[in-house]
Amino acid sequence: MTSTPAPDRRSAGVGLVLMLALLAMIGPFTIDTIFPGFGAIADELDVTAPALQQTISVYLVSLALMSLLHGPLSDAFGRRPVIIASCAAYAVTAVACALALLRPAARGPCCPGDLRRRRHDRRPRDDP
Repeated sequence: MTSTPAPDRRSAGVGLVLMLALLAMIGPFTIDTIFPGFGAIADELDVTAPALQQTISVYLVSLALMSLLHGPLSDAFGRRPVIIASCAAYAVTAVACALALLRPAARGPCCPGDLRRRRHDRRPRDDP
């Protein structure tokens, strides 16, 4: 009779610690990546700095609301499916945001960059 070797508890513990560290790092990484580009984003979208700072407020409010929802969701469905679904949603939205600048059709009709172009296109022309 052959027995299978028992899994190494040390390697399982290292994997768990690494996964938890990566999950805990997503929130601060997300909020810290926008700060260096505040000036360029404000110029590109033609908005003031206080208006752009509201994106941080919206992010923090959504983070707080999802913190309230993750507990009951993980109780109902288990931790693993909730973590996988949350990471998948984060990845999909991150890719969508990155690709939004490449495809003008992906931007909505109220995109400030489009409005600024329309505003410049409507300048009165000198008629001959």
